[in-house]
Amino acid sequence: MWKQNLVSRWRSVVIFIKHVRDVETLRRLWQRKGDHFPLFGGTAYCRHAEVRALMAREPEKAIGFCGPFDDAGAFFSPGYLPYLQKNANHAERRAHVLASSERARGQLGQLDAFLRDGINHEAALAKFLFQTMVGINLTDTELRDLYFLRKWAPLLAILPRGFRNVVLAGKIREVQRVRGQFLDRLTAAGLPFADTYLEVLWFNSGTLGHYPALALESLRKDPALRAVVAAEMDKPPLDRPRTRALVMEVIRLYPRISSVNYLDQGQVKLAVIPCASIDPERYDHPREIDLHRNHDDAIWFAAPSPNRSCAGMALAPEMMACVVAYGVRALA
Repeated sequence: MWKQNLVSRWRSVVIFIKHVRDVETLRRLWQRKGDHFPLFGGTAYCRHAEVRALMAREPEKAIGFCGPFDDAGAFFSPGYLPYLQKNANHAERRAHVLASSERARGQLGQLDAFLRDGINHEAALAKFLFQTMVGINLTDTELRDLYFLRKWAPLLAILPRGFRNVVLAGKIREVQRVRGQFLDRLTAAGLPFADTYLEVLWFNSGTLGHYPALALESLRKDPALRAVVAAEMDKPPLDRPRTRALVMEVIRLYPRISSVNYLDQGQVKLAVIPCASIDPERYDHPREIDLHRNHDDAIWFAAPSPNRSCAGMALAPEMMACVVAYGVRALA
């Protein structure tokens, strides 16, 4: 991490792991320490307006600093777009991924078909993304390898190098073997920017499976909300506005990404997404699910950024809405 000693780095790792397990971790720090406090080697910015301003202004990215992620250990590539890294051929990479995302969006009926066939939703999401974005049909072995990669690569990336190289050397070798196989597979398919696509695919196949489960849990607790979403479950994939709104609200309430960093005049400023997403200065009743809420300025896709916003922000909510639409059948 950027300019942190070993003790500070371990503390950042602990905070990040706590955040992954409990989204309220950073919010409690905000409540105790105020709008700006030390975090991950930088300074946290917690208000929605400040976060939007940071993202729109797009100051320099701190090299080797990404939330607490440190990609210097070759677990992630320089083209790791999900965490908004500026890198070589960045514009070309983005344009290619955006085109692939739009192509996939036009084929959401295939995801519905996978789900109707009873395929596990995480497998369905992975199969759909690989098939529609890069033209690869995943084997069962490749699916298992993908699950392994997304389980271990993030964890290895946040641990101090000395510790992981001694205690988890076997996992490092396996992660790098699996990464190499996927990169070879993507390259053999004639895909440019194979490294960027690999990060996009493994990251999103996992993240897109996380939020629908939370959405369905919300529907279990609220029959009235469930009735609204159930009315859309048989509609075409792009005609589920309330289901999509539910997904957006769940992401707002339980965001997995902790922060995005910006280097401004030598200082790292962290746009802290879990805090800004419940800022009462932006959201009325911020802890409640509101299917009529306006998400035009949603920060969890970094939409204000002209170069580093999420390349899948038009596709991802619709994919998750497909999973929720079919999952709600089991709640009937």
